[in-house]
Amino acid sequence: MMATLMRTAGLALVVLPRLFADQVASAPFRVNEKALRADATVYPVPEYRAASIQANHTGRVVIEVVVAPNTKTSPLARVQSTKIVEAPDTDMANAVLEALKDARYMPFFDESGNVIEAAGSVIWEFRIVEGKGEVIDPYAPMNRAAKTAIELAADDLRIVQRARQLLSSQAVWNRADNRQCPPKAKMISLYCALERATLEVAGSFDHRGMVMEDARAAIDDVAPHHHNYDHWLMGYNNDPSTRFEDIQKLLRLTEERIAKRINP
Repeated sequence: MMATLMRTAGLALVVLPRLFADQVASAPFRVNEKALRADATVYPVPEYRAASIQANHTGRVVIEVVVAPNTKTSPLARVQSTKIVEAPDTDMANAVLEALKDARYMPFFDESGNVIEAAGSVIWEFRIVEGKGEVIDPYAPMNRAAKTAIELAADDLRIVQRARQLLSSQAVWNRADNRQCPPKAKMISLYCALERATLEVAGSFDHRGMVMEDARAAIDDVAPHHHNYDHWLMGYNNDPSTRFEDIQKLLRLTEERIAKRINP
């Protein structure tokens, strides 16, 4: 009996390797480099150490990692273990290991929506161009930095509009959010609707991205007691006084905030 793991990265479906039932249940699921990178929400760039540049050392650093949340309810996964596979020198390997301490990923899930450990490779390319060191992320998602402010705002508007479609009726609203968002979940919260919509439109997700901040700002406008929430989006979603109509209103207000960046 086999189970296929899936995560939607942008509009592309990434099919992960199959797991046979006789494998040890606690063994990490294997994911390819691209799928692991697409799952990253915080991905610090390693420092190209001066000693490596002076020695003219270039090439790839490949680190095998196991990624999982620290707790079953954590919305972000961290690197739990590392193994150096390839590195031109020790300084470059250590630079990547240091950056991985601050890296964050969305959790991976099995077909039943349970959080699982994922194992894969992290790859960075170190180059020297005209005497200056460059560190390249070969699996970086769409370069938002190349877009104008209006183009970015247009993307953000599509994200919120898609989130409203995902939360099209009260029947699909999950009002017991924990900020973990299994791709196959039949019920969806405010936070997870914005996460999924962001993945579909932008191809990557940052829980501190502009759309999420716009939604938090809208909460600031409609929920004066929001400072009592541990997490604004989850707290507003789960607040017993919040109705489905309030969620839809909040998304409309978020759209209006973004639209002002397109047409001030």
